[in-house]
Amino acid sequence: MVGFNWSKFNLIFNEMNFMDHILLIYYGGIFLSLKCKITVLKKNLDEELAQEYCQNEVTTCPVFREGQEFITGFEKPEGFCDWAWNDIYKFVAVLLAGGNFSKDIFEGWMKDDKTMITCCTDAIRPVIFKIEKLMVEN
Repeated sequence: MVGFNWSKFNLIFNEMNFMDHILLIYYGGIFLSLKCKITVLKKNLDEELAQEYCQNEVTTCPVFREGQEFITGFEKPEGFCDWAWNDIYKFVAVLLAGGNFSKDIFEGWMKDDKTMITCCTDAIRPVIFKIEKLMVEN
């Protein structure tokens, strides 16, 4: 292939984890990776449920802060709550695999193909996330 930089490809390829290898794209002389940006939109607290069912005083989720962002492939980002990752991973995987939440069976749900709004399953103090598909230069 004329103009293809194999040495740069090998360097990038060797630094990526196994699952991200399938997402490496060569376009216009640069290498791009398909990633997702996860943004913490909102932290909620249902005080009524917390008072009725929790043993101790409960505050909003201590792991995340509103506006916090993570860029990731198929791997859980460093510092990300294990429970929340388990809850939202399926949406990350769908977007990275080329799926969407605005067409087909999801017609009329999200406004665009590259975004999903979801949350963790902590019913007392759920965290709302925006997941966006991105192309990132390596």
